[in-house]
This record gives sequence, C-alpha cells and structure tokens, in this order.
Amino acid sequence: MTGKILNLRRDCLVLEVDQSFLGGKSAGRPGPSSGKAPIMIAAERISAHRLGRIRLRVAKAPGTLELVDFACEVIEPGSVIRTDGAAMFRRLATLGYAHEPVAGNTAPDRDAVMPGAHLVSSLLKRWTAGTLHQRISPPAPAVLP
Repeated sequence: MTGKILNLRRDCLVLEVDQSFLGGKSAGRPGPSSGKAPIMIAAERISAHRLGRIRLRVAKAPGTLELVDFACEVIEPGSVIRTDGAAMFRRLATLGYAHEPVAGNTAPDRDAVMPGAHLVSSLLKRWTAGTLHQRISPPAPAVLP
C-alpha cells in the first residue's frame, strides 16, 4: 500500500512517528544495539482510543535521518506530527509540519506518550511471535510492505 496519510481529515487528532525494533528477544541489550530490524512507524490517531491508517517501513539503520525522510514521504505537509524528543525530528518544523515533541524518555509511562505508535509496534511484535514464531531476519522487506 502506498500513498500519504492525509491529516486534512477533520476526524484525525494527530500523527505519531516513532521507531521500533523487530526480531525476537535480546538479552539485556537496548533497541539500537540489539541487532533487531529497525521499523519506522507512522500512525494516524483519530481519537484517544482509535487509530486510523498506518504506514510501516524497515529502516536501513536505527536512529538516522531516514526516519525524517519517511515521515515526509508518508505525511502531508501542514499535518501535526507528534514524536519523541529526538533531536533529528526538530527539522520537521522547517519542512512544513507542525511538530509536537514529547519527552518520552522521562515520562513515567512511556506507552502513554505515543499510544498509537506503541500499539502498532506491540501488535506487529505479537503477530511475528504468533505467526512467524520469531523467525524473521533483518531486514524484512518482504514481510512489511
């Protein structure tokens, strides 16, 4: 599926952009150094408890400007984009987006900061655990359109 997520809809609250990691369990290693496949997520939030359209893509490397390029590719300019406080996202404001950074690393409940993107990440991980039995090797472009 291709195309931009249109935030021009009246029922869309905000778009969340985040990165997750897919590929099974890693013993004591945080996301970027775990050897898992970095997954870019854009999720349209229609209300506090309802998602609209989503876009997923496997990244070449974690935490790079590729995530900003992904956001620009799948989201219409003028949209409100909520991200974590990563410095790379600051440039979204200069690219024609209303950027709402949220300090996710210091929040007591990280899942409450960007619930849409975290729900998509959780469901994707559950799907790979149940359907693929964690047998996915990075990168996985054939699995994620």
